[in-house]
Amino acid sequence: MTIKHNKEVTMLDRAEEIQKRYNLSELPDELVEADPADLPIERDWGGLGERSGRAAYIERRPWLKPAKKEIVKDASPLISPGMTSLRYINETLLPQIKWLKKNSDDLAERLNAFEEKTSNCEFANCKLRLAGTLHIHQGA
Repeated sequence: MTIKHNKEVTMLDRAEEIQKRYNLSELPDELVEADPADLPIERDWGGLGERSGRAAYIERRPWLKPAKKEIVKDASPLISPGMTSLRYINETLLPQIKWLKKNSDDLAERLNAFEEKTSNCEFANCKLRLAGTLHIHQGA
């Protein structure tokens, strides 16, 4: 077996050498392309400025990469000690706005139900019914 200088002898190099020595037609698929996850992690260990073993391990397994956190800096002005305008809006005003919107939707539903109730007058001789105005009979 020939030793190559200034280069590590890999399994693929050895397989090619054996192929030449014994006049074999082609290499098996496992030897042609090596799966990077199957290679030893030590191949990525190096000196200063090179990747670490942990970084190489995570690079070969992308599902292990931590999700990137979005950093939001609150640069809004202070409106009181310890309270910025953005924080005040998010913690106080937005919940109140959501509550008011919900109440307005409920009120709109109640008004629609009231209009429907007033437009259905049961008395045939009612002057207001004939005029087409909204009304409710209190005695009924």
